[in-house]
Amino acid sequence: MGAYLNKPKTEITSNDYSNDLMSCGASAMQGWRVSMEDAHTCLMDFDSRTALFGVFDGHGGSEVAIYAQKHLAEVLKTTDGYRSGNTKQGLIEAFFKLDEDLITEEGLTELKEIAGDKGEDSENENEAELLAEEANMPLIELLERLKSAAQNQIESGSDDEEEDQEHENGNDKDDDENHNQEDESPSKESKENGNESDSAKNGETKEVEENDESDKEEEEEEEADKNEDNEKGNNVDDAQEEDEHNNDEPEDDSDDDDDEDDDDDDNCPLMKSDEVGYDSGTTAIVALVKDDTLTVANVGDSRCVVCRNGIALEMSIDHKPEDTKELSRIEKAGGKVTGEGRVNGGLNLSRALGDHSYKGRTELKAEEQQISAMPDIRQTQLTEADEFMVIACDGIWNVKNSQEVVDFVRKELKEQRLKDDKVNLSAICEKMFKECLAPDTSGDGSGCDNMSCLIVTFDSIKARLSGKRKSQDSSDNPNPDKKSRTSQD
Repeated sequence: MGAYLNKPKTEITSNDYSNDLMSCGASAMQGWRVSMEDAHTCLMDFDSRTALFGVFDGHGGSEVAIYAQKHLAEVLKTTDGYRSGNTKQGLIEAFFKLDEDLITEEGLTELKEIAGDKGEDSENENEAELLAEEANMPLIELLERLKSAAQNQIESGSDDEEEDQEHENGNDKDDDENHNQEDESPSKESKENGNESDSAKNGETKEVEENDESDKEEEEEEEADKNEDNEKGNNVDDAQEEDEHNNDEPEDDSDDDDDEDDDDDDNCPLMKSDEVGYDSGTTAIVALVKDDTLTVANVGDSRCVVCRNGIALEMSIDHKPEDTKELSRIEKAGGKVTGEGRVNGGLNLSRALGDHSYKGRTELKAEEQQISAMPDIRQTQLTEADEFMVIACDGIWNVKNSQEVVDFVRKELKEQRLKDDKVNLSAICEKMFKECLAPDTSGDGSGCDNMSCLIVTFDSIKARLSGKRKSQDSSDNPNPDKKSRTSQD
């Protein structure tokens, strides 16, 4: 899905935040991909004693991911569920409302503006890089490049003339492309946007430069890999989980008995469109920490994991088309899942924001469509045993499974604390990116994707919970140092 560069873009954009409850480090890297389609948000002061974190992994373009990053928090606050104190219901309402807003006139206008701005920025960046490169190039090499470019232009002109002649002779060829292929135009790295908390205590920004040379994007695009990256992450045993699972997704009682041949014509895919929001979309993993309660909502295959006593507690489910529950919904909605795990041969996710070309069955509810915006919700009460959580896109989880990520972060935290009391969470994200990055693109795609990661520590929450426990212990045993005669004997 999408093309790769000849050299990865390893510049990492990082931020660190903190308040009196927790700390967060956030990093993002484009990697081998031609463009950066991830976005993320860290709102340490989202509401009273409430923080909100999210990662959005876009596909078909970055516009839906950026839109979700900008608007999900404000949409959540307006939902009836959140206003009434029902966090789970509020998140469900927010996901559906945001998904609906994408294809309103106002939403589509904003998506087009985002997509246009990203494309224009990319062109300007590429031109500047090319000029800088040519300025430092030996004259002979520069002349060779110009000669080659001129020859290519002549050949291209000849091809155009031949095509025009074919059209005149009535020999038009079908040049339609699969609507699910990603846009291959390079773009700038995704920046942190203004919806993050503005207070000074929320931290500083830094950038890490790994490239010594400018990337030559015009020469770096390879043939697009038509097969989606294979998934690698192994789930930790669900028996470790103490969280509640949301089973609110309605059963699909659609009795659509249309002839299978008709479905082939109508739903493979439903609508072909180049419109933003229809053939572009995003995963969404959102974690809300309110006092001692963690609630996580997700669609897609980005993931949230909590480290509880050193064990990975998965707070989300990867939504894949071949999963029994997902497959049943997709088929009832008239879709098909290929052997490669793709819906109608296209998207390899079964839930996402956007992708409205898969959501066109007007007789079905939103949660019954082939691709659904219905989030799975998991909730857990934080305890002294909870050290941190990691929220990341599949660029990480395709390389390391949940327990491996927990082990990696835990080890890095321990080493940092031995050297200094101050912890740098984004530095751990950066180190993990370097370890996950593939040396080349010859493998199965693991380590070649965009990478985004948030690490959140619960130190202050743990300290408060520990103090509360000690206070309770003292009240239960007012004289803890007093020993009985038997024990003294």
